[in-house]
Amino acid sequence: MSTPRPLQAPTLALARAPRQTGFPWLDALRGRAWETFRRVGLPGPRLDEWKYADTHPLTQAELRLPSGEMPPAVNAQVGIDGIDGPRAVFLDGVFHPGLSRLDELPEGVRVRPLMEALAEDGETLARVYGLIADLDGADAGLRALDLALAEQGAVIEVAAGTAMEAPLSLVHLVSDEGLAPQWRHLVILGEGARLTLVEHYQGLGTHWHNAVTEIDLGARAELDHLRLYEAGEGGVHTHEAWVRVAEAGRYGSYAATAGARLARPYTTVSLEAPEARAGLYGVYGGSGRHQADHSTRTDHRAPRTQSVQLFKGVLDAGARGAYTGRVVVHPGAQKIEAEQRNANLLLSRAAEADARPQLEIYADDVKCAHGAAVGELDRDALFYLRARGIGEPEARAILTRAFVEDVLDAFPLPAAARWARERLAPGDNP
Repeated sequence: MSTPRPLQAPTLALARAPRQTGFPWLDALRGRAWETFRRVGLPGPRLDEWKYADTHPLTQAELRLPSGEMPPAVNAQVGIDGIDGPRAVFLDGVFHPGLSRLDELPEGVRVRPLMEALAEDGETLARVYGLIADLDGADAGLRALDLALAEQGAVIEVAAGTAMEAPLSLVHLVSDEGLAPQWRHLVILGEGARLTLVEHYQGLGTHWHNAVTEIDLGARAELDHLRLYEAGEGGVHTHEAWVRVAEAGRYGSYAATAGARLARPYTTVSLEAPEARAGLYGVYGGSGRHQADHSTRTDHRAPRTQSVQLFKGVLDAGARGAYTGRVVVHPGAQKIEAEQRNANLLLSRAAEADARPQLEIYADDVKCAHGAAVGELDRDALFYLRARGIGEPEARAILTRAFVEDVLDAFPLPAAARWARERLAPGDNP
């Protein structure tokens, strides 16, 4: 049997060499990324990491890059109700100052549009930008395409010792049919810095959000990172977060996907020094042709590091959900603790869930555990609620909310938890 060729994207109006920026180091980096994309192409089921994700929507739809021109403001809610604070808004692929609120950032916090920051501080940012996310793997196609073509995004810098109390939001709205914006964000937290970052992706009709967020956390820095995705059956969301955590730093990831033709958040965390910690939490749901494919990798590279993963899916008629979580304990990473759990609730026999927690251990003094489960609503519990006068739809919603509540309790922003709860189990939500 012949080896399948890399899945290319003949209908994407993205298949062009990256535009020259005028900065030699950046043009060289983008050129290398473009050659990587040409070599490996788009990912597909030939790759184990993408076994359960159907990327054919990317080859079947006519997609194009944003023009770069400023679109008019939309008459719609921007961001998540109840999440206040500074925000950078990107509308139809372009940073929109009129919808953004960046004039009240505290001292020690800088948020700049991507190309502006690279033009002003290229010599400094070149030591980090494009170097955290790996370009060498066989699955590097999407992040390589993103690095080659991205001209929109944000560079976020929090100075050492600075704690930003209000959440900072990056809001991405696509209202124009067929757009395929390529986002690149860089987040740098100095020693002892703290930040809560919300990335909200929303789109109408056929569109594709492709995003990469590179994160560098200094010693004792703490980042809570929320990623919220919503779209209809025509939307595709692919987002990779690549994170480095220094000594005693903490990274928290909280992802929620609420319907899309394909939503695939990927999170990879490297715990680089002792006492570094990571907590990865996710909820996903959908019905009909919706797909949600959460994939993670945590590398324990130093002793006394800790990680926990908890992901739950709620899937209705025809929807497909998948979780692949990999923990790698490197040689010398003794006395680490790692835990993975995944559970899926199938609301219809036509729904499908795939769970793959994985451990790869090269040290002998470790504490690791993993588990997975797939099931239906408890019939006895459903009967109990209905026997007390609660209608079946509301009874099912109550049990569904209870199923995901331990994950949502971990979300640091109640408004984000409420947003996810309302979409996974519609009904009266606290």
